[in-house]
Amino acid sequence: MVLTYEAAGEDILALLDKEWLNTRDLQTLAQLLPDCDVDLRQSIAEQLINAEPDEAWPLLRTLAEDENWVVRAEACQSLSVNHGDGARALLERICRDEENETVRAYAIQSLGAVLKAGKETRRGVALLRELKQSQPGARVQMAVLEALYGVEPQQGYLEELAEYLRWDDYTIRCTALNHLSEMAAEENRTLIQEYLTQLKQRESTRAVRSTIKRLERKLEEMGE
Repeated sequence: MVLTYEAAGEDILALLDKEWLNTRDLQTLAQLLPDCDVDLRQSIAEQLINAEPDEAWPLLRTLAEDENWVVRAEACQSLSVNHGDGARALLERICRDEENETVRAYAIQSLGAVLKAGKETRRGVALLRELKQSQPGARVQMAVLEALYGVEPQQGYLEELAEYLRWDDYTIRCTALNHLSEMAAEENRTLIQEYLTQLKQRESTRAVRSTIKRLERKLEEMGE
């Protein structure tokens, strides 16, 4: 019998609403998992962010390889916080082999979080650079840049971010501008302002123009 929300019972639903999962809770979820439908598996993957990383890891590893891409994506997203032993190797494999762009993007972002929390980053950074050079879709491209941000020196990303300001997808342009805002400093203020001046000449999307104005105000305040 497939376990659904309607047939789950209050005890199971209560587990999915808890602020923190203890060892017994995780054991209960592990026993239930084989019978859960997609919606429940997705909820479990999301809830596992509220548990000790090493204890949540076995379940997250299983869910990250689920047959349903939504469940895999949710598990990969939770691994950005709850990355127990072995998470890096799993995320690297998903980044290389996953066909669904959304799942790959979440896995890439989580790999970035793992790299930022660890000491050995060379292999992971090399993989991210390789993924970027393979010219994936916009969502994966931006996920790679976000993953690399904070792992390597920031200054080298200014020119890369400027390239994203030319993408057709306005959400990518907004994301690039937000990264520029985070990286803004006195030594690069003039260069960022040049990027904004060039973008304003061709930008018509309201959301992007609004983001430009916020960044310009920040640059102005830095110069006062």
